[in-house]
Amino acid sequence: LFRYNPAVGASAFYTTFSGCTGLTAIPTDLFRYNTAVGAFYNTFSGCSSLTAIPVDLFRYNTAVSASAFSSTFNGCSSLTSLPTDLFRYNTAVSAYGFYNTFSGCSSLTALPTDLFRYNTAVDAYGFQQTFYNCTGLTSIPAELFRYNTACLSFSNTFYGCNKLTLRSDMF
Repeated sequence: LFRYNPAVGASAFYTTFSGCTGLTAIPTDLFRYNTAVGAFYNTFSGCSSLTAIPVDLFRYNTAVSASAFSSTFNGCSSLTSLPTDLFRYNTAVSAYGFYNTFSGCSSLTALPTDLFRYNTAVDAYGFQQTFYNCTGLTSIPAELFRYNTACLSFSNTFYGCNKLTLRSDMF
């Protein structure tokens, strides 16, 4: 769909599929030919029928950095799980990189331990409101943020997650 065109040189997919309430699936190689893309801000925001995310969706998008995944899946209320290696190849993600990323994903009940394992450059407010109002979350893996030692704030990361049982060893 988005084969790289050197004349155009896509650098972002801001709100590309935002509000596509009938979208139920995403092709694995959707962004494969867009290796210079630096941000996916709001790309699938409001896709309330989306049920799964392909594990290698962002595999070739290694240029992604600050504010990279802000609100990317915000309001995807039918997502029931997240792939462990979704952000594995996005090691340059930094400030505000995961701001509001999964906010309002109310059908998520658990998170994979290594979801952010390779995102060690996340600093400042990188995880602010990441899972805001994910009302279905019941637990968080102890090592979810183990490798994110540069992050300075987790403000409102789990705000509104009213079924969540907190771990004493999380931070």
